[in-house]
Amino acid sequence: MRRIGAFNGATGRPEAKPKAPSPALSIFTPFPLMSQIKPIPSIMVLTEEAGDHLVFSYRKGIWAAGMLIFMLVFSFMALFPVYMNRHDHSGDAARWWIVGAICFFDALLLWSSLFSLNSQQWLRIDGAQRRAKFYWKSFYGLVEWEVDGAQLKEIKVFRNSTGDGQAMNWTIMLTHPDGTDLFMGENEFGSLKHERALALGGRVAGMLGIAVKNMV
Repeated sequence: MRRIGAFNGATGRPEAKPKAPSPALSIFTPFPLMSQIKPIPSIMVLTEEAGDHLVFSYRKGIWAAGMLIFMLVFSFMALFPVYMNRHDHSGDAARWWIVGAICFFDALLLWSSLFSLNSQQWLRIDGAQRRAKFYWKSFYGLVEWEVDGAQLKEIKVFRNSTGDGQAMNWTIMLTHPDGTDLFMGENEFGSLKHERALALGGRVAGMLGIAVKNMV
């Protein structure tokens, strides 16, 4: 572990790495049947910086457009073989099951796009007063708080673990005392360079007066 501006000795016990939100999760969380899944704030990108102020925002238009484009490409690739074999009636039952499954998945993607367009989410860092303000409005309601930096736990810089190793992108996570994790990055997937993610996380931590953990 490493702290920007100071040195933290090793605790002797490895700390479990957190997990950044999966883009796929946002597809399912708006549905009542998935109500057991806790909604997770999306990754916010640095959109404004002026002096001692930073603003990280959720760029909903990019996610919504990405979902719609993926839906069109996926539908074409999945339905084109079905269309080409439409005269083969030997597999009509299976064909209708495939079409139904594709339509259901497309409905999830369309709803996710609407969910993204309805969401408003941003995090403002005030380095002069060492305060952070978070705003998140969605179909679930409104979450809004403003706290001193001393009330925030820490910032972690890490990569998600995958089945055969680790993800390429790095994530910056800020933990609120109520357990809510806020994710930041240079783009919608985090940061591709470890040094840049650590620098951005260290900048936020320095403005709030808290520690940053480099979870390599």
